[in-house]
Amino acid sequence: MFLIIWFSASIYLIVAGVYKQYKHYKKRNLDGFQETTGYVVDYKRNERYNIEYDRLQVTFSSIIEYEVNGNKYRLVRDVSSSFKQKLGKKIRVMYNPNIPTDSIIKNDFSAIVVIIGGIFLFIIGVIMFIKMLVN
Repeated sequence: MFLIIWFSASIYLIVAGVYKQYKHYKKRNLDGFQETTGYVVDYKRNERYNIEYDRLQVTFSSIIEYEVNGNKYRLVRDVSSSFKQKLGKKIRVMYNPNIPTDSIIKNDFSAIVVIIGGIFLFIIGVIMFIKMLVN
């Protein structure tokens, strides 16, 4: 049962990472987009009840503020973490000059980290499965 959960978690991470990366690159047709500097100004608190561990899980999504032509805009990062990014941290933002709210974080590698984590978990699961078969 443990291995089923292990493999399910690793496959979920891989699929979620691939989907996020696809979504990111689909939107990344950045022809005509311009770059600006944004800053982490706040966090969105995300709560989810974990039935398996019978506890509330809290994660945070960074809120990034950037300025275009004297107007300030906010972008909520679509990846959350149990760790908060440092307030004031510089983030590179790409935006559509015709619709400044149409923006994306430039070089967001979070999906790649999720994919690598999923692959790592999957490999460990294969090793555990082989050891179980040998014993």
